[in-house]
Amino acid sequence: MPNELTLRVIPEIAATSKLLRKEVEKVLRVQGLFLPEEIIGIHVRKRSIDARGGKPMMQLQVQVFAVGEETDWKVAQAPIRTESCIRGPRSAGMCDGFWSFW
Repeated sequence: MPNELTLRVIPEIAATSKLLRKEVEKVLRVQGLFLPEEIIGIHVRKRSIDARGGKPMMQLQVQVFAVGEETDWKVAQAPIRTESCIRGPRSAGMCDGFWSFW
């Protein structure tokens, strides 16, 4: 089961995977959970911007996958939605950007 962390970082760290990995390693080193060599992947589940005050900050909810969690890591990397058509009782039949009211 992957560990979940909530991080508050500057936008430059959130946009760069190497800097984000260093930040995650720093937090996990303090908590004593993983060694940096044990981390096989980091998946950003949710990101939001806090633009109050002078400097904007990004709040990230991340999952950290370690050695032994390879199957969970592959599932996290899989695409969620592959269909380009929205269907349902109130979707108005929206497919490929066209509206067909019924």
